Amino acid sequence: MILVNINRSGAKAVTPEQIKDVARGAWVLSESSEKEYADVLVAVRKNTVVGAWDIAKTKREDDGRATFVLKKKSSEFEDLIGQESPVVWTQGQANPVKLVETTTMQQKSSAVELTREGNRRVQLDGWTLIVYPDDRARISPPGDSRIIVESAFPGPSGANVTVRIDDRKN
Repeated sequence: MILVNINRSGAKAVTPEQIKDVARGAWVLSESSEKEYADVLVAVRKNTVVGAWDIAKTKREDDGRATFVLKKKSSEFEDLIGQESPVVWTQGQANPVKLVETTTMQQKSSAVELTREGNRRVQLDGWTLIVYPDDRARISPPGDSRIIVESAFPGPSGANVTVRIDDRKN
């Protein structure tokens, strides 16, 4: 997955088609990075995802920059649109291109089980999420790690929570 920051180049892009036109490039990207990451293109403006498309192919400009031929919206990743970027650019950071392993962004699923107490529980990759009847929730990481909540605010699909994992042993 390739993420491009369109703060400057796409500042005036309003419609989805204008955003797509800006996102397709021309971006500084090595050929090895292209081979490894050029499956999905995600456009980010002000650290919010504003577009996600599957990449059909990459064209190289005379100066070596990459321009993407994009398919329709990425059905697998269009839920990222409107969400906080999975990577953050800091002010003054020069490189508008970031690379992310697509597999780390793919959603996994697991069956929800109803406990005797009436709670809903999901376990996935060692993580456990318990949702109580009053809709409070508890999430437990694998092993002896602790989750520290950095911030939480309402979002389009419930809430956006920023956490960090503390692996220090108490």
